[in-house]
Amino acid sequence: MASLLARYFKIRVRTLMPTRATTFDVFLLINGRFVHYLRPGECLKEEKIRSLDRADVFYVPEEQRPLYKHYVFERLNETGIDASQKAIILRESSLTLAEEIFEQPNIDEALTDSKELITNFIDFMEQEPAGMAQLISLSSHDFYTYNHSLDVGIYSLGLAQAVGYGPADLLELGRGALFHDIGKGGHDDHSERGAGLIAPLASRMGFGDEDVATLVLLVQHHLLLAATATRRDLHDPATIASVTAVIP
Repeated sequence: MASLLARYFKIRVRTLMPTRATTFDVFLLINGRFVHYLRPGECLKEEKIRSLDRADVFYVPEEQRPLYKHYVFERLNETGIDASQKAIILRESSLTLAEEIFEQPNIDEALTDSKELITNFIDFMEQEPAGMAQLISLSSHDFYTYNHSLDVGIYSLGLAQAVGYGPADLLELGRGALFHDIGKGGHDDHSERGAGLIAPLASRMGFGDEDVATLVLLVQHHLLLAATATRRDLHDPATIASVTAVIP
């Protein structure tokens, strides 16, 4: 079964639009068998999309991945689709890519894919000024690693855009945020473990020494930032002082 699954990749239902024909084959996995559901040139009916909302039930042959990527790219750049619908397509397609990144045994391929994922969001932010608000509104607010990590990346890009970060800094920040929970999976403190793992990873991503040190510090203390943001008075100077004492 594992060898059969490797021949397909998952796509989320809401990356498909009822009025836009697919350019690739779509399959369902039923009782261990792949059943042909849509052929190139066919559309998924709107009521079916609603009934399968946000379910990972569709599969596309691996060799047709470029066709699927191009389909998503065309939707994101199509003038007849509003920003809210584009935000849904981008986030849903990115969740699948994020899952693949974290399950990817080849670290170099994972890093390359992470750059592609964050670049897609930066491009969307530039093309659709109102798009970031739409993306943030779609946050699932859960702590499942793939979804949560992607949402943290989206929030980070939104905040950085608001304070004027440029494209290069957005790319570094977004990729760093995506891997902020890299230490999860062991029995020790995942923040401490993650701080040790992120340094060589960031270097391979092309971060400079100063940025690597900053990223290590942020991964090590990201739970402090979360606790402060949700449990402390952000207008209290003592709150700010307590954080800057740890993260200058």
